[in-house]
Amino acid sequence: MDFKKLLEPYSENGRTIEGQIKWLTSKQILREYIDLTILKVYNELESGKKFEDGHALDRYLFDIAKAIQDLHLSKQAKELENFMNAFKENWEKEFKNRTKLTFFQRIKAVFKQ
Repeated sequence: MDFKKLLEPYSENGRTIEGQIKWLTSKQILREYIDLTILKVYNELESGKKFEDGHALDRYLFDIAKAIQDLHLSKQAKELENFMNAFKENWEKEFKNRTKLTFFQRIKAVFKQ
């Protein structure tokens, strides 16, 4: 895939792939999501997708990157929620198990009185 060749029809105002990456980075999109976005969008360009102009391409890049990032962040939040719920459940069980007296400890407690 030749990014520069695919970008030629949209190269007004000196638009480059490097510039698009910098622009997406400035919009607080994480690099891993930028990479996924570039691959997805440029694959679509290679398959024949057309845009009105470079600005439309950039907006599409941003929309896809934002959607990918939001999807991953939602997934991370759900995984963290599941982890915390499992941790709390196991912690409570472990705490209850440790606070229970064994049979011999209960017998010993009866004779101490």
